[in-house]
Amino acid sequence: MPIICLPLLLLILSQKCHAVKDIADAPLLRETYFSIGAHMNGDALSKSLQKNADKLLGISEFQSFLDSSVSDGYEKLTVDDRLADQVAERVDAKLTHLPGLLTSSFDADVTAAHFVRNVPPCSIFQKVLATTPSQSCYVQHTPNRELTYENNNIVLRRVDNSSIVQRQYVLVDGVQQLELPADFIAKNEFRHWQQFVIASTPFPKRIFIVFELGKMTPALLKTAKDAALHLLSMAAPDDHLHVVVAASGSVIAKCKGGAPEHRRRARRLIKTLRLPTNDSEISSHSAALNATFDLLRDEATLEVAANRQNVIYYISRGMFAELLEAKEILNSLAKRVIAMQRLQCKFKINTILIAEQNRAPLSWSYEFLENIAQQNFSIHKNSIENETLEQLASVDFSPSRGEMVVLSDEVMKQLNLRTLLKMNCVEGRCENHPSTVHWTYDIKASSMSVFRQFQHRNRSLVMGFDLHLDELFDEVLQPFAFRAAPSDVRLTISVVDFRGHVVASSSSRSDVRLNVADGWPKSINWLLNEFRNPINQRGTFTVGTKAHGLLSYYWRKMQEAPFVIVMSSTHGSLPVDVVRVAQAPKQMYTMENVLWHKNDDRQQKCLLHGTPVSQRFSSIFVPPSAYHPAAKRMLSSDALRNNWVYLFDNVGFIRSNSLRRGVREHLGILSNLSHIWQNLEKNLKDGSESPVIRRYAATVDGVLTTFPAQTIREDFEPTRQKWFVDAMNEPGKIVVTGPSENALLGDVITVSTTVLALSSSPNKQVFAVVAMDVPSGVFNTWLREGITACGQTRRCVLFAADGKVVYADPDPNRVKSTAEAFERYHISHLEPILAARMSRSPDVVKKRQCLDEGNELQRTSVWNTKYTRVFTVGCGEVSSAIGSPLHSETLLVPDTNIFLSMVNSSCTKPGLGTFCPCSVSDRRCLFCGRFDSNECECPCQCPFEETCADEDSLPTCVHEPTNSDMTFEEIDMTYKDCPNTLCGVIGSPLACRATPGCEWCAFSVSGATIDVPACSAISTCYQGVQGRTVGNGSSSKFDEIWPSKAPIGPLIACLFAVAVLVSTVAYCYRSQMTRLGERRVMFDASGMPLFGRHGPPFEFDLDGSGFRELKQPVQLASFERVAPIAERIGQAPTVSSDHGYSTMTDRNAADDSECAESVLTALTPTGPPDGSPRLKSCSLVTTSVVVHHVPEHVLREVVSSPMIETL
Repeated sequence: MPIICLPLLLLILSQKCHAVKDIADAPLLRETYFSIGAHMNGDALSKSLQKNADKLLGISEFQSFLDSSVSDGYEKLTVDDRLADQVAERVDAKLTHLPGLLTSSFDADVTAAHFVRNVPPCSIFQKVLATTPSQSCYVQHTPNRELTYENNNIVLRRVDNSSIVQRQYVLVDGVQQLELPADFIAKNEFRHWQQFVIASTPFPKRIFIVFELGKMTPALLKTAKDAALHLLSMAAPDDHLHVVVAASGSVIAKCKGGAPEHRRRARRLIKTLRLPTNDSEISSHSAALNATFDLLRDEATLEVAANRQNVIYYISRGMFAELLEAKEILNSLAKRVIAMQRLQCKFKINTILIAEQNRAPLSWSYEFLENIAQQNFSIHKNSIENETLEQLASVDFSPSRGEMVVLSDEVMKQLNLRTLLKMNCVEGRCENHPSTVHWTYDIKASSMSVFRQFQHRNRSLVMGFDLHLDELFDEVLQPFAFRAAPSDVRLTISVVDFRGHVVASSSSRSDVRLNVADGWPKSINWLLNEFRNPINQRGTFTVGTKAHGLLSYYWRKMQEAPFVIVMSSTHGSLPVDVVRVAQAPKQMYTMENVLWHKNDDRQQKCLLHGTPVSQRFSSIFVPPSAYHPAAKRMLSSDALRNNWVYLFDNVGFIRSNSLRRGVREHLGILSNLSHIWQNLEKNLKDGSESPVIRRYAATVDGVLTTFPAQTIREDFEPTRQKWFVDAMNEPGKIVVTGPSENALLGDVITVSTTVLALSSSPNKQVFAVVAMDVPSGVFNTWLREGITACGQTRRCVLFAADGKVVYADPDPNRVKSTAEAFERYHISHLEPILAARMSRSPDVVKKRQCLDEGNELQRTSVWNTKYTRVFTVGCGEVSSAIGSPLHSETLLVPDTNIFLSMVNSSCTKPGLGTFCPCSVSDRRCLFCGRFDSNECECPCQCPFEETCADEDSLPTCVHEPTNSDMTFEEIDMTYKDCPNTLCGVIGSPLACRATPGCEWCAFSVSGATIDVPACSAISTCYQGVQGRTVGNGSSSKFDEIWPSKAPIGPLIACLFAVAVLVSTVAYCYRSQMTRLGERRVMFDASGMPLFGRHGPPFEFDLDGSGFRELKQPVQLASFERVAPIAERIGQAPTVSSDHGYSTMTDRNAADDSECAESVLTALTPTGPPDGSPRLKSCSLVTTSVVVHHVPEHVLREVVSSPMIETL
């Protein structure tokens, strides 16, 4: 029998082994088999979210309305590469006449010109309420010079038929400035100074701003930084900037680069510059100059340095540790000059001496910096090495003499336009360039300037126009086709300059390079060469990106300006068809129960959660982007009311030229959605409380409706909000954003989703995004509808792709620590075990860091929304075996943007290594000096203080949208509260957390459980903790400027306080003893007398001579004053008279000393110490001093002293 069963047993084992091997070779099958329960829970939660979103927002009903009633009124548009050509042609048409005005003669066609006569100063227009377009003003840049008659005849051309022109300006010889129309110019405003310097010095430059901080004071450093920032603002966009900072004998910071992000970092470096904490008196001239010339030498042979002029600004006090140092510095400078001459590298050194206000600088400091600027080595010719002198004589030494400026007060007075022009002229290259037209832009000010230099009556003038950037590139910033295109097409259009920087874009990503905005894995230099080639006018290329896949680009140069129109899309997605609502001659829909809440005071208002609303109505809002740019700048209250009449006009008598096409049609469609929401509220009046705080929807054109009706901020842009952008990027999905804090509502979550223009369309074009604000506690109810284990055997956590926690089941063990943490909304702080395990998997989480505009290093983590498997964490192990207990299961909820994590509450030993660095007080990283991509960490930021040369490895942070409040912060308390459900009457925890403004109070501030939990208002119970309010116990702000090292401020303060306390006690003790000595109270610290007999201390002077100096040896016989020490209990007293004065041992342990009873007797004469005859009453005083634990050799020296021998 055993022999027969053995082959059968081997066969069974073989089949089992093959099965195990098949499972090992198919991890996805094994994962699906063991995680089927987690997938089922995720599907159940997805259905619950979709059902509740449809129920509360009326998505299905509104989609049916669009498919049935609006589908016949759509127009079809085809988007392809020709769109970029059309945009370029429209922008060129706006600029056609401007270059002609700049290049034509200004004496011709006088009838179309405006003569400047009797021009007032621009400073008076601060008090003028309104000016005419033909009124000019002037600014005087050089004191004691008035506007002359000759300058009064300057002609300014007024462009009457161009809405893109903001102002015109003329700068005359850098002395006077004319503005048309007149506008107030502040005292320290350098308007158009940069344009004057660029037009006067149109050659490419490399600018070095060098700081030497030797013997600088904080006040002088501020003046130096103001001067450096002023020089930085005058640089041309193509100039390469370098900043060198030297202090304490060495270089402490360097910054270089030509890109806008490098310029921002250089500005940040200058603004945050501080004096060194030690050795600030040491001069650093050699270190500063050597570092500057090293940069000059390293880049002298590079292609980027070709044909560039080198301008050095040397900012210093000109102080030395010793005067001989000046000779050594000039000798070293001479060698550097020789090396640059051999490389044929020309440069100019401008020195700026920072002097104290109202005090003349030291003559030798002035002479030293002047010699550097002039490159004058003759004054120290005897100190320069002979070999160096011979080399200077052998090379063609013809330096560009620099300028020397003493700066003591306002920067504008010393560094005026004429001085700046002299500083920037290298080798006399400041001749006139009348044929060159220049362009600059300021994205923050939404302004672009076009200007040139020309000659007018023997004067050098720079004349230009400031243009409205939003008006000029309106076709780029507000194209309907790009907003309506499907998200998978990723259609964008941008205006790019020849340096690759995005000037304007339909995707709102500007002021960065094109490769940074689109996430290219390679440099953009090859494309810039194509742009700069005059032969190339258009082209196409493809780039593969990690985030968006393969992208196709089509570019077309503009003819009237040095810019390129670039259009990008997903490879192979064009052409694509989009639809838009046809324009109607009148309002086609009934606008009942819809109002413009700002100017409609007829309806009764009340306060709903602190916001004035009209509960029975919906409000309509037209954002600024819905107006044409020219009309937006001239809107008045009357114009707004007229537009409102046009929007409601159902007859067709009213016209509007200020609103864009389609605004009225979109408002009419949204009014039907408002009716749906009003009916939903009526149907909920059966006793159930609606969990919705507010409903709102926005079309792709930005038109917004809200329910209930409320007042919206005038500058609110719905299409730039995170809830809108995220929903557009994930069409058809339930998108959750937040939470955001509200004092009356607690943690508010925004739920949004898209509605399609046609549900049957294959390209899934989005018409609008509908959203609602709900309390975070409502997810407690929605979770339990789909997953019954949540809150019972599992603790469920919902978090977004950025790691921000949307909802988490309460954990009684961590109520206090979670509520007080700054990043309590992040998964790394709430569930560090899970976050630590997931961070070690690069397929699930990617940790990244970047530099923002403020030069702060930002660290964030992004969860992969393409990861569809279940991530499991074993209980007590990093990777659990099959069938072993689990700590948690995490997966992406289908058709949403959030992750679900189900944590096993019974797992008490999750393993080690579960610490995630998260600050509980601010956003500062705990470990700024270390970055580990596999380490979990809460989102944080650090000051970046490294050199800009090392910043190429760090990408620039791309601006992410956020949810901003759409209402006003000010609350009119004259309104009464709206009828609302009282929290105290709700007895169920689920119903309480789902009610806006209510919270189930179950814990005290200490974390203990309350005996009788109850439903309370958020204002008295926040996050389930009684007595805690929003903002109390949890910081929501952080300091803008923090120390660069670890936060050791409290420790230093504690040590300083202890040091001050010890010093104060010592000082008081010393003062007390001095006072007692002066009063001749001869007692030691232990209270024992210092005399051999009783009686008043003045009786010690028996002869009445009054020589107190002779009593000091008696008083100083106590070698150490210490506090009295209690006698030992049970120890026999000794004959020692020591009262604790010995510094070698305890006075109570004197018996054990070999010299415990060594007595020194000194006979001290009380007569005059100068050897004069003694008085007859002169006597001798015998003083006995008991010395304990004195070394034997010291005692011998004392006994054998001359005084003892004499006595």
